[in-house]
Amino acid sequence: MSDETKELNLRPELGRLLSFVGRVALAIRLYSAYSPSKKYALGQEICDIDLMWLSDSLHNFNMLGDAIIMGHRESIDDSCDFLISAYKGYLQIDHPNTLNNPRRASAPAFARNEQYFLLNDGISILEAIKKKCGLTDA
Repeated sequence: MSDETKELNLRPELGRLLSFVGRVALAIRLYSAYSPSKKYALGQEICDIDLMWLSDSLHNFNMLGDAIIMGHRESIDDSCDFLISAYKGYLQIDHPNTLNNPRRASAPAFARNEQYFLLNDGISILEAIKKKCGLTDA
């Protein structure tokens, strides 16, 4: 059986990915009514910006999920590339989008939530999924 027709076993990577997503969700939850003290400590504007970036880090996982359901290795690889690129962009302190609009600065939002998750862990998981696809040397 060739690599292209062999079914992918992504169980370990998907387990790690679900754990990662759960930790991001926990960080998001702490900006809600469950933890009103965070809003008082950071201020509403910072909380709104953090919530925007934290949720942004999850909302494109549907692409990867759909690609995995279809079992199409190239789509899985492309989805991982897209997410890895986004995560690396989130980590850039001096991203060009932030020059005229500080609300576009994503790195501080993720730095404020490092006790819950690290974007580099997400990148590592996505790279492991890419490697399993066997299309690149991720």
